[in-house]
Amino acid sequence: MKSHKRTVKKGTSAPIGIVHDNERIGLLCYDKSLLSKGLHIYWSIDGFHFGVERHPVLLYKGERLEKIELCHDFSFAKEGTRTVMTYVRDGAKGAHLVTAVSKNLHNFDVVSEMPHVKHKSVLVKDFTKDKDLFMYIGGLFIKVAHTKNLKEWKMEEELLFTSRSGDFDRAPIRLMGAHNTRKGILLTYDVSYKEGEKQVLQAGAILFAHGDPKKILWRAELPIFKNPMEDKHHRIKPLSAVLMGDQILLYWAYGDTVLQAEIPALFLANEEVKLSNLFLDRHHKNPIMAPHPHNAWESEAVFNPAAFFDGDEVHLIYRAIGSNGVSVFGYTASADGVSFRKRSPHPVYEPIPGFDIPEGGIKDEHLHTYNPQMYTSGGGWGGCEDPRAVKIGNRIYVTYVAFGGWNSIRMALTSISVKDFRNENWNWRKPVYLSPPNETHKNWVLFPEKINGKYAILHGIAPEILIDYVDDLDKLKKHIKSERPQGPQPGRKGFWDSKVRGAGPPPLKTDIGWLLFYHATDQYDPNKYKLGAMILDLNDPTKVLHRTSRPILSPEMNYENEGKPGVVYASGAIIKDEQLYVYYGGGDRVVCVATVPLKEFLSDIVNDVTIPFSLKDFKVS
Repeated sequence: MKSHKRTVKKGTSAPIGIVHDNERIGLLCYDKSLLSKGLHIYWSIDGFHFGVERHPVLLYKGERLEKIELCHDFSFAKEGTRTVMTYVRDGAKGAHLVTAVSKNLHNFDVVSEMPHVKHKSVLVKDFTKDKDLFMYIGGLFIKVAHTKNLKEWKMEEELLFTSRSGDFDRAPIRLMGAHNTRKGILLTYDVSYKEGEKQVLQAGAILFAHGDPKKILWRAELPIFKNPMEDKHHRIKPLSAVLMGDQILLYWAYGDTVLQAEIPALFLANEEVKLSNLFLDRHHKNPIMAPHPHNAWESEAVFNPAAFFDGDEVHLIYRAIGSNGVSVFGYTASADGVSFRKRSPHPVYEPIPGFDIPEGGIKDEHLHTYNPQMYTSGGGWGGCEDPRAVKIGNRIYVTYVAFGGWNSIRMALTSISVKDFRNENWNWRKPVYLSPPNETHKNWVLFPEKINGKYAILHGIAPEILIDYVDDLDKLKKHIKSERPQGPQPGRKGFWDSKVRGAGPPPLKTDIGWLLFYHATDQYDPNKYKLGAMILDLNDPTKVLHRTSRPILSPEMNYENEGKPGVVYASGAIIKDEQLYVYYGGGDRVVCVATVPLKEFLSDIVNDVTIPFSLKDFKVS
């Protein structure tokens, strides 16, 4: 890797963009001197040494020249014989994203404006899908827009990604370039930040699928470029990224100086390097369920659903909280696993006084309310919480947390016949405690079939997998004494799961082992629940065969942070038509779903690798 700097004519020129035209790279500057005021391009063959000859650029808005002093965040992309320029123009009615087109790089004409888009956006160079051009839109959450004619843009509502708290790209993301490569659409972004007396120049990368420019194939877990700088007098402004052969060229403006970095695009050039996805794809309809304002029992929150698939429909048993702060279970079903329109008008399972909640409630009557600030348990003070469901034989078994206040948090088990469930006759078997009194336990799950002739109950995953085997779930005679210490447990040092919370949905049986999801937090990002996955041996599920090196789902979207910030909590998962569906609660308030092709996901876990970058801090010469 190399990095350079180039100073343009001090005091009179400001670098504001990079133009890539065939084999030439141009530096777009705004010249402020009276004799040469306006836009000019300084050309280079190698992308570093720019000539002194100015190439004038005129930007027209109708018959008049654009007011360049109001414009910023320029980006360029080649599209056939045309060059497309995008930039942001400030105005009395707010910022607008503007698109202009030129055939000769001298005269650009404005062809469209997108009101209220005020961040840099980048068009994908030399890429179309169904004759549409695509552009990634900057901001707090990155989106995508597409067009057939550059005049009319359709903005997709789906939020693609954002900065990641606790990771290298926790700083606000500023887009740099979008390139069509053999392996997908490569989007590069700036995440530079200040650190004491230094400024740290830093960039990340993400790859989207050709077939679906909204689908993330891979995202760098480490910066593709990092460079601390002693000088802190000027603000760093990202200009652009250029893909030339097997090199990525990154450009920043730093006062009247241009900074350039060259990075080998190893993951693009090396066919043997596999890009592991290891991401669950959030469905664009998320959240798929929200609180129902007209049903008092579910008016505040619906989240953390159990799920199972009977071959015809996907069934969810979800946790719901009303204004009284009591957790109950609701029910809904769907043919496609996404559109849940059939929703129970009443709770299908309610807490039993003296079992799930205290016989006489709690002493302070004013606390019988939903209160996310007071009750970290989803905002509720008691009830039945966080169900997990499995179908074994002709019965459906549900494990859940019987929360009777902070002095009584126990695992419970109930069941219902498949016949009654399908007929919506909610004849639940009297629940029993799985865990002993005076201990705090959560996140216990059943395996969906017997293992070596016995029912298996997983009650701990850290520091090791803990499973108890029983002969009959309907005739449990004693509590399971879990050796797992109470509370979150230490995980893998130096990984994202340095503190393990517990299991997610019940394990799913696959050809290569039991697929188990689990929740954990990072010591450097302790306020965010994240989801990982592991593969357990089919015959001895205490053996971990494979484990993800990074989280597969993190609370990044607004609907995952609006209730209790920083929570994605998966409690149900099914396999349908070779597709994996994971159902989770977002922000302890809504129900969401994320999907991924099962075979691809399993392959990615088995072949999980970190894409090699030669990462070294170095000084700009």
